[in-house]
Amino acid sequence: MAKRYEASTSDDSRYQPSCVSRTVDGLMRGGLVGLAWGFFFHPVHDLTINGWYNGDPWRFTSVDMVPRMKSMGKSSIMFGSFLAVFSGASCAAESLTQKRNWVNVFVGGSAAGVMLSMKTRDPRTIAISAVSTGLLTSVIFSLTQNQSDDF
Repeated sequence: MAKRYEASTSDDSRYQPSCVSRTVDGLMRGGLVGLAWGFFFHPVHDLTINGWYNGDPWRFTSVDMVPRMKSMGKSSIMFGSFLAVFSGASCAAESLTQKRNWVNVFVGGSAAGVMLSMKTRDPRTIAISAVSTGLLTSVIFSLTQNQSDDF
């Protein structure tokens, strides 16, 4: 009979995956979310680029398939890279401080915000994006996590 390992709440020796595996996990999860986003919100994408969308948003014929697939690919790459950078930077900060708190999440969010805004090449936009994304992620973390959950 195989041994069952159960998590113990009395000690501090919980398993923590490596930063590389957390980064790959963020890439995969973000990629899947991006695929769904690109599929379901493609008509909204057309609305912002080409003007008002007059077609049926659920029509998936060969004519509409190529733009929708492009939208799915772009969204998958963007969501995946955002979550990969966020997960990797947060994990690196956690491994330095040996704590899981809002500061480390702020670092990860800031790194992801810098990555998203690098295309603009405007230092002000990059700084605003880094601070705002860092603040948003740390506020979400603070609202959803138990503050006594340090490792």
